[in-house]
Amino acid sequence: METTREIINMRCFSWCLMRISAGIWTIISRRTVTNPARDLKDDEDFIESNKMHGINGFLYGNLPGLSICQGNKIHWHLFGLGNEVDTHSVHFHGQILTAQNRHTDTVSLSPGSSTTAEMVADNVGHWLLTCTVNDHLMAGMQALFEIKKCFPNVHKPRPHGEHRTFFIAAEEEVWDYAPTPTDDEEAEAFLTRGKNRIGSRYKKVRYVEYSDNTFMTKMLRTPEELHLGILGPVIRAEEKDTISVVFKNKASRPYSMQPHGVQYSVEQDGTLYFNELEESYTEKRLRELKKQPRVVTPLPAALVKPGSVYTYEWTVPIGAGPVQGEADCLTYLYYSAVDPVKDTSSGLVGPLLVCRPGSLKKGVQKHYDKEFHLLATVFDENLSWYLDENILTFTSAPTTVNKEDEDFIESNKMHAINGFVFRSLPGLTMCKGNKVTWHLSGLGSESDINSLYFQGNRFIYLQNRRDSINVFPHISHTVTMEPDSMGQFEVVSPTVSNYRGGMRANYTVEKCGLFQRQSEIMLHSKTYYIAAVEIEWDYSPSRIWETENFRGQESPGSVFLDKQAGFIGSRYKKVVYRQFTSDKFTKQVERTADTEHLGIMGLMIHANVGDKVKVVFKNMASRPYSIHANGVKTDTPDVYHTKPAINGQMYGNLDGLNMEVGDKVYWYLMGMGTDVDIHSVHWHGHSAEYKLGGGPHRTDVYELFPATFQTLKMRPQYPGTWLLHCHVTDHIKAGMITTYTVTEKDVASTTCTTTCTTSVPTDLPHDLVS
Repeated sequence: METTREIINMRCFSWCLMRISAGIWTIISRRTVTNPARDLKDDEDFIESNKMHGINGFLYGNLPGLSICQGNKIHWHLFGLGNEVDTHSVHFHGQILTAQNRHTDTVSLSPGSSTTAEMVADNVGHWLLTCTVNDHLMAGMQALFEIKKCFPNVHKPRPHGEHRTFFIAAEEEVWDYAPTPTDDEEAEAFLTRGKNRIGSRYKKVRYVEYSDNTFMTKMLRTPEELHLGILGPVIRAEEKDTISVVFKNKASRPYSMQPHGVQYSVEQDGTLYFNELEESYTEKRLRELKKQPRVVTPLPAALVKPGSVYTYEWTVPIGAGPVQGEADCLTYLYYSAVDPVKDTSSGLVGPLLVCRPGSLKKGVQKHYDKEFHLLATVFDENLSWYLDENILTFTSAPTTVNKEDEDFIESNKMHAINGFVFRSLPGLTMCKGNKVTWHLSGLGSESDINSLYFQGNRFIYLQNRRDSINVFPHISHTVTMEPDSMGQFEVVSPTVSNYRGGMRANYTVEKCGLFQRQSEIMLHSKTYYIAAVEIEWDYSPSRIWETENFRGQESPGSVFLDKQAGFIGSRYKKVVYRQFTSDKFTKQVERTADTEHLGIMGLMIHANVGDKVKVVFKNMASRPYSIHANGVKTDTPDVYHTKPAINGQMYGNLDGLNMEVGDKVYWYLMGMGTDVDIHSVHWHGHSAEYKLGGGPHRTDVYELFPATFQTLKMRPQYPGTWLLHCHVTDHIKAGMITTYTVTEKDVASTTCTTTCTTSVPTDLPHDLVS
């Protein structure tokens, strides 16, 4: 009989120091400190020690009660709370889950977000449940869950597909992050070798493919595989297939192979943790009679010693592949997990594809002309096993190197795509009109919430057309593209720190047919006159909302808004886009009540599919600026680069978000900024719909990341003034909060605001916003 259980939430707790300050006196009473409570609360190590990376308040496998019978259907209810660092990639070892109608083994969470994942418990053993974000994993965000045999026993049929065998070794080599010279000034901090700088070359370890189990002949990479860079060979399999990986460790320390997206027995788990194997009743009784503790030695799969060979066996069960509306193959990673943080920082990671039946021919995808894999991550060489060796080898004065120096630490953080920085990645070449599949993955720590932007062309992701997408650590996506713009373009992480750090690559779309041309014939055109205008902008012109909300206590807004003690206050000189009536740029278009909510943003440009938009731009500011648009084509591939607030307003100062009961309201969400600009947009009182994978999804919290965009549709039902805010703790405290107002329907009124249906062209694809 099928049973259903409902389990778990996830949260990273950060204790309030005020609650424990009274106990500090006892803890350090032997110290000669004048005010121990005050001194300790300012100590960085003490502050860090009180950040408990817990799952339901437990760390390092201490969460009790996660025991499941084989055959049960499990609902995991996952939610996150906290701050900018509280982005989580929740990984269930050895299992396949269904979340948002898609198959996966890892679910991403942000502060204020929640989801439900369904799992059939058919893989017996003690399994690891963890957040795979590096900092959280190291800090103990780990739990164990048990799938046990209950009566009656459940028979799990073995898949009967193709058996695919790979021969892979871990090998050490010197890797150059920038083999192509660059004149980018920002590259010097990362690539210049010196007395106490390593430069662009580091000793690393890579997965390398061989032809057979003698490990004598390497498989040379084809031109189509050059772009893989530091990544290991691509492992591809279809549903029902069995994968055997003969792994030889040719490196100088223990490594392993740990996959995502497939199933394996607990003995085949490549992660070094206390995954207790089943103990027979007789063995247990004898041990208890002798009063002996149970000793669990590392499994051979989790720790392959130097010079040793181990054969992994993974299966792709029915129901693990893509669902209808997805691309032919789901993208995953495999990696070494003896120490997941140090092993991956040292270079051991590769792509794994789980494909729908019949989509592979001779081991490669048969429905696409090109297949590309991109891993966007900051390789932190400070966490590499080979840091000391790299210092000795590549710095000219190794004895002078201070590994705690902030500039030295920063110089070893390589903002890379496939192990290359500053446009050094080779091999991303395709023809106009090719069917291209891109397999995009993330890896790393809290700062590795990366967005990838494809300049010049758009792609399809879960039946949505986009040109940017975000990737979390250990979260992967498959997107498809038929490039229609020719030239050399960039694929970049547009977050400020990553872009400046060199997370950029070039891809080229070539003319491969006699009748291909660059431009398309557009039947309709629209012209906008836009100028860059310098103004004085007030982020909080009224402080009534803020002072009322924090009455009787110190307002967190004071540090941002008060003009005292050397601080600027709420008023800043800014430059904004403003619309003019003609190319003379003498008369500015006045904003109406319907567009008042745009705040610091420029005008809203509307266009239908097939329209040509012409922007006449005048720079009326005091320094160079330009305009670049996401989600559209340009006539040239050239692009000229360019306070916690909502549309430039803080603490409830954004006006104009007004609607009536029953209106069809479209919310256009746009994220910009750096790696701390993760936002969980929360509407109080109402929920909104967005399209993903062909079907609508309803939520009242939407996760937004830098350089990503989303359109959501709402039908307000409840009159009142409702809160709209970011759920990230620091952001809401700092003023990223406003209100929207829903009024009763006035049947006599014919006035329509910008949120009404008629304000949006009826043939505009509402699932797109740029």
